[in-house]
Amino acid sequence: MLMPDGCVHGVVAVIEREGEFLVIRRAEGIAAAGCWCFPGGAIESGETQEAALVREVREELGLEVRPFERVWRWERPDGTLVLHWWRASLCDSRAWQLHPAEVAEARWVSPRQLLAMTPVLESNLAFLRQCLGMTLPQGDAGPGIPK
Repeated sequence: MLMPDGCVHGVVAVIEREGEFLVIRRAEGIAAAGCWCFPGGAIESGETQEAALVREVREELGLEVRPFERVWRWERPDGTLVLHWWRASLCDSRAWQLHPAEVAEARWVSPRQLLAMTPVLESNLAFLRQCLGMTLPQGDAGPGIPK
């Protein structure tokens, strides 16, 4: 949803377990179809970032999470999208139930494994570089990232 500042604001869930992150591959028929990314989505009118994160993870994966730390903010270079990145913990150990209209598959992957997957959303590559201090594989700048 477009916010008063003229941008779409979204949330991204950084869910970690034993050094691996929970990532999804976006379903066909939606924006950025086939791309790997952390779970998340748009903040709805009147919703807090935390509430949006809980709702998005529930909708995409059928999982309950507890956001506990906002760790990063990313803005698309054209200024039309702002993403708020949150660390979140799983509230239980149930298996995920993918929403097929939004998520084609989900995996636990290490940061290095995520860097090797293609395609990965630009904001996710930026998170790995800036927040985790990782470098992209030699000769592969990823989609939308200059070499």
